[in-house]
Formats: sequence, structure tokens, C-alpha cells
Amino acid sequence: MELALKHIDMGFSLKDVHQDDLNDYLFVEKISHSKYIFENSEFLGEYDEQILKDAFYDRIKMTFFKKILLNNEIVGFLSYDKKVNKIDNVLLKIMPKVQNKGIGTWFLQELKKYSVPIFLVVIKTNPAQNLYKRLGFEVYEEKNAFLFFKYEIVISAL
Repeated sequence: MELALKHIDMGFSLKDVHQDDLNDYLFVEKISHSKYIFENSEFLGEYDEQILKDAFYDRIKMTFFKKILLNNEIVGFLSYDKKVNKIDNVLLKIMPKVQNKGIGTWFLQELKKYSVPIFLVVIKTNPAQNLYKRLGFEVYEEKNAFLFFKYEIVISAL
């Protein structure tokens, strides 16, 4: 399934991520998540750019890794890895200036269409957890500075 961003009329688009997008990825990561890393530094340590670089190159190998553009400016990144019976490594990195525009909701709703369990992790102080809860994700584990969420497909008996 190829995702098509429904926010095109608002100037948003999705494009494939390439290795030369690394600096933009690091910038978006720093702007959108450094606050949460700092708030949880006792568990996460200091901001470590090498860890983020390694994560970027790991994501390039995943099923889906796209950059979000607003009028040709990179404002976020989305990724996931589709396995036979689940989706994991879900990533939503969205710049504050374009948060609360429905992109995260749209992305997660699209993932639900695969009809397999979805797994994601969020830093405890990140308010994105409210989005996940609103969309039916449940915390299945809490460890140090992280909440581990799962969306389980519910099949109703008719």
C-alpha cells in the first residue's frame, strides 16, 4: 500500500528520503524532540547526534520512510517497518509549526488499514502520546523514560 498524503490542498506532500536528507532529518529531530530528550536525560543521556545518524540509516532500509514537505520545505518525517504480522518502528517527527494539522492522525489511520498490530514508542513527556491514546493505541509497557504502545486489531463477531 502506498500512502498518499490527503493534505495536498494545504501545500503538504510526501517524498522519498535519500541519504542527502540526513542534515534535514537531524534538524527536524532536534527541533521536534530535543526538549523531551533533555527532560529525560537521566535515562537517555545527552543529545547524541551519532545515535540519530545511525537511526536515519536504519530507517532508509525500512518499508516506508518519507519526508513531509510543506511548499517544498521539509517539515517532518514518517516511517514504519511492515512485517508479516505487524508494523513496528513507527516514527512521526513533525516540526512544531505543522503539528496539530492532522498529519499524525492521517498517518496512523492509514497504518490501521493493514489490519495487523502496530507498535510504537514515545518518550513519556511527549504529548504525542495523547494522539496515540485517542486513536486506540494502548500502553503495554512502561520503561524508564518510554511508553510502549500497541494498536491491536479488534475483529468483532457478527
